[in-house]
Amino acid sequence: MPVPPADPLQFITDFSMCLNATVPIEKRLDKAVQQIQQHWACYQVLVYLYNEPARQLVVTAGSGQTGAEMKTLGYIVPLDASAPVARAARRQEIIQIDDVRQEPDWQAVTLLPDTLAVMAVPIILPETGQLIGVLELHANRTAVWNQDDRLTLRALAAQLAFAVQNTNLLALTEEKLEQVQAGQEQYTRQIWQKERLTRRGKGAAHYSPVGAALLDDRLVQQARRQALRLAGPTVTPLDLPEAPPALLAPVKLRGVTIGNVQLHGFAPARTWTDDDLAVVEAVADAVAQTVETLRLFDETQEQATREYLIAEISGKMRRAPDLETLLQTTVRELGRALGANSGLIRLQAAQDDTPTSSPPSLNKERV
Repeated sequence: MPVPPADPLQFITDFSMCLNATVPIEKRLDKAVQQIQQHWACYQVLVYLYNEPARQLVVTAGSGQTGAEMKTLGYIVPLDASAPVARAARRQEIIQIDDVRQEPDWQAVTLLPDTLAVMAVPIILPETGQLIGVLELHANRTAVWNQDDRLTLRALAAQLAFAVQNTNLLALTEEKLEQVQAGQEQYTRQIWQKERLTRRGKGAAHYSPVGAALLDDRLVQQARRQALRLAGPTVTPLDLPEAPPALLAPVKLRGVTIGNVQLHGFAPARTWTDDDLAVVEAVADAVAQTVETLRLFDETQEQATREYLIAEISGKMRRAPDLETLLQTTVRELGRALGANSGLIRLQAAQDDTPTSSPPSLNKERV
């Protein structure tokens, strides 16, 4: 066997740096198996990741052309198979075969016909014992690995476990964050679809110098539609006769477009700088934040008014000396609060269709 590098600690350090690189996990695993292959002069090195729902080990990285082919083919080993990689996963211990020709149950892998020795190292999280996968080394000679190699490979497998687990946790966190953001955007969109300012006709403002012609409504509407599709301030041509380009900017709140800013009437030859666009974007952002603050304040005032009204009506109801007075008070106060001309309240079981006689003051309570 070729002599490994003189400094195994340096190899482990390089291996750790490889796994901690800021590249996709697939590329890190590919680099890791290449390093292991070079260090021990292996015939093939594979990383299997455990698919728990399917109870299968799936080749996720492999050295050389054969390893890449096995990865492309989606080579799998069932967890209950007799292969060394499956036994290592089930037992969560290293399976080492120094000479596969002496192994009664050995079944050669078609893509790896020259294998003479195999070591399968389980990739598990040390603290929890959770199975992540298996690191498998193939050699085309016998009696390749010693006890020190086993210890080193166990340490490398632990690093692989942490790298894969951290990647999975990061992906899960990003997925949850996307769900939260999507929910927040949907909530914001629903709020602004029924926004009070818009319903009251206060959702727009226009400015024109004295003596300037009023903007064509078709121009405003076309610019609005274009602004809603923009990511930021943009000088945009408008598809109307003799209409000069307009500076349009969406007003966004938490990623949702809730309005737009339009600036018209510029000289066609005017050039816009990044600073100009930055000013418009900053103002549009300030509009979004301030409008949201006003909306929340308005919502708080309405809630306070509503709670006061409920408390006032409830107080009058509690002071009623009998049932008839209670019902009359209830329907009268509700009618006054909601602007109804008349109202009725009746106590009746849901399945009872028998007509009941009621005092006129109850059935036709005028308010």
